[in-house]
Amino acid sequence: MASLGEQISPRVQLGLIVVALVAAGLLAWWLWPSGSPIGDTVSFVCVATGKTYELDRKTISSVPVENPETKKATLIPCVRRDGKLFVDSHYRGVLAGLAEVNQYVDKNTLEVKSAP
Repeated sequence: MASLGEQISPRVQLGLIVVALVAAGLLAWWLWPSGSPIGDTVSFVCVATGKTYELDRKTISSVPVENPETKKATLIPCVRRDGKLFVDSHYRGVLAGLAEVNQYVDKNTLEVKSAP
């Protein structure tokens, strides 16, 4: 008695493999999580006013970013840790460049002070 592999022609075997791969690819695409794992927006704080903004990640080309209200480049990315806002240490140099207008970010701890 011949085995199943010997009974099916090589063309049919190849066709079945292709169909199985396509089905596996479609299943993986359908089950894959949608959206960006890091989010579509970035949180920013204005070092001059203390106001926070959520900006579309796609519109950001450099830091500091222009404040939409004052039209001055005073926005730096910030993150929330333990219920407080902080500027990432990566942006310490940018913050130093904004020292004349910085009223809300502690230059040592990088913690954002609450706006009035």
